[in-house]
Amino acid sequence: MLKLVLFFCVAVPLAFPSPVQASDDAAPEAFPVSAAGHSFDVQLTEYQFDQPLDPSVSNAEILEILAKPAAEAHYKVVTSHRLSVDNETEALVQIGQNVSLTTETTQTPRGMSRNMKNVSVGKLTRVTVASRDDGVLIQVDYAATGANVDRSEDRHPVISKTTVQITRAIELGRLALIGSSRNSVISVIVTAAQ
Repeated sequence: MLKLVLFFCVAVPLAFPSPVQASDDAAPEAFPVSAAGHSFDVQLTEYQFDQPLDPSVSNAEILEILAKPAAEAHYKVVTSHRLSVDNETEALVQIGQNVSLTTETTQTPRGMSRNMKNVSVGKLTRVTVASRDDGVLIQVDYAATGANVDRSEDRHPVISKTTVQITRAIELGRLALIGSSRNSVISVIVTAAQ
């Protein structure tokens, strides 16, 4: 049985560790910048490309690709979360489901016996934003878990997990890359809440 879980939470203020140094590639402006406030809107998006990215492609080049329409640039949006977060306060969104997976099959005299296991699959995103004079310091903890299950055969599922943890200074209103793999990237944009 599939069960959909949707959970929103706002927790206590956090202290930030020192920021991770990231590339200073210029990013195209994606949304108009609002005046800095005490609340922020954060949009985290995961994109998947039809073909693996060449490792020599810079962040600026990836951002140029993402500025094009998806069909033209050969990518799709895998997931996109928008969170509202107060200054120096953690916001969390968890979207997923529990699925029953066959972990082992055994032939018995009475027929086939299956051992089952419930696995949570989905996305968990934690975001904290702290206002700075030159933009914001953002702390992101993103985890995506998936199960590739072939129901036509009794095979063990392939469980995949993507995890990104980063603390980085970014400009308000500018799209920034926070993680990538061979054929996917994760971006974030922070704007002052209206």
